[in-house]
Amino acid sequence: METASPEQIKEINEYGREMIELLKLETYPVAVALVPKDAEVPEKVQRIDKDMRHCQMVDRVRKTGEEFYATLEDETCKGGASALGLGKMPPKVASGEF
Repeated sequence: METASPEQIKEINEYGREMIELLKLETYPVAVALVPKDAEVPEKVQRIDKDMRHCQMVDRVRKTGEEFYATLEDETCKGGASALGLGKMPPKVASGEF
């Protein structure tokens, strides 16, 4: 997996600032990157400090602007994890029952 160059990170951050300004956002925009199993997570990115649902992770980042990574084991909602392709979708979610 290629990591973003400093120039790319600067550009991505500028897009974020523009989104906040133009859309008058009161919280941070959130991006999710999926890292292949055999790839390294950047050293500066720490693993999440507690298990939670994917939607809670997004909400946390939206409010704090922090950066972290999570594995399937950190996801307490298997429906949310499966939506990201991290596991099999639970039958009730797949059928639309839930």
